[in-house]
Amino acid sequence: MDPTLEVSAEPQPSTPADVTSVGVEVLQGAQPLTEPVSVGRARGDLLGLSRKGVSASATAVLVFLALLAIASSPAAQRAADPRRFVGTRTSATVTSVADGDTVSVTTTDGTTLTVRLDGTDTPERGEPYSAQATRATRVMLLSKRVQLQGTDVDRYGRLVARVVVAGVDSSVQLVRDGLACHYTRYSSDAALAAAQADAQRRGAGFWAQGAPKPACAVGTLKSQAPPGVAGPFHGNRSSHVYHAPGCTNYNCRNCTVVFATGTAAEAAGFKPAGDCLRSEARSQK
Repeated sequence: MDPTLEVSAEPQPSTPADVTSVGVEVLQGAQPLTEPVSVGRARGDLLGLSRKGVSASATAVLVFLALLAIASSPAAQRAADPRRFVGTRTSATVTSVADGDTVSVTTTDGTTLTVRLDGTDTPERGEPYSAQATRATRVMLLSKRVQLQGTDVDRYGRLVARVVVAGVDSSVQLVRDGLACHYTRYSSDAALAAAQADAQRRGAGFWAQGAPKPACAVGTLKSQAPPGVAGPFHGNRSSHVYHAPGCTNYNCRNCTVVFATGTAAEAAGFKPAGDCLRSEARSQK
């Protein structure tokens, strides 16, 4: 037989041209993506192509093209850039609560965001009042429609925002309830400062006398101590004597009442310890 007339009975592998032509044909009929495409939908479309006889290599290329299209869609770009919400007001629904000051939301345009409550610092997991703070945030925000007022994006890529539900600022409420500290390292907000002063005055949450203090509260008390005598001060609930750090009885069994200043301790009826504090106490007056 003339070799030029011989026909092989074995199927020929798909060539790059075959793959390209299939991809071009599919892309020519594709519509621009304006909303997120589910993995299930993409997989179903590709299985349909396989049943129609598209080769495995062509299907692999189409998988790549589909994923590339999804990643470059406007919806995907929105989800990846929380900076566009800084300085704006946006409606959203809270979908999950990670801890007292971090939640996840979905905005009305379908964007998913992790949000850090602006100006607050709640106890870390394992610290006193951590569970109470998380529970309070869950009750207040989970599954609720909220208004976001974006203020910044933190180093973890989270949108920092005031989250308002039914007219209540969640940051202010948590601080007022003594379940969060005013995060003065990043915030000088007057409403939060006033809420914390009120919580300390009333002894709300972890500001209660004798309540164990999370790290944020200990740091707050130290920052509030006057120069010369660094606090926080520990008051003895039995003898009503208060001690400064360094005093022999600073951590005595009954020294569970914590004060930011000597003035606050004396206003509550406590006297400075005579063994190490009396001279410093006089110097403050």
